Amino acid sequence: MSLASALGYAFLVPLEGSLGSFMTSTNLSSNILVSSRQRSAAAALGIREAITLGARTVGGATGNAVAPGDALVGATVVGRPEQVGHFRRRILPWSLGVTAPVASATLLLHLIG
Repeated sequence: MSLASALGYAFLVPLEGSLGSFMTSTNLSSNILVSSRQRSAAAALGIREAITLGARTVGGATGNAVAPGDALVGATVVGRPEQVGHFRRRILPWSLGVTAPVASATLLLHLIG
């Protein structure tokens, strides 16, 4: 595989983790669904598996913050279930703001080996 493929994959891993947790509303379920595939892809690209799985889990934690199910639970707990969309819009920049540096750090960790 090419270096560009490995670098691109290393950068996208946390974003994939974030998307997976957003869709399943749980980081654990997301990890169960795709971690073995990610480990195989990392091995094929020459990326350390621990870096890949760690970055995916961190990305999953940030994506879980804006997951529909979790947002509904949070809004309901504070007595404002009708404002789920508002809460998610307020949390989304934070979630992306954390995921982007994690993606950059994953890329850097891959480069320094």
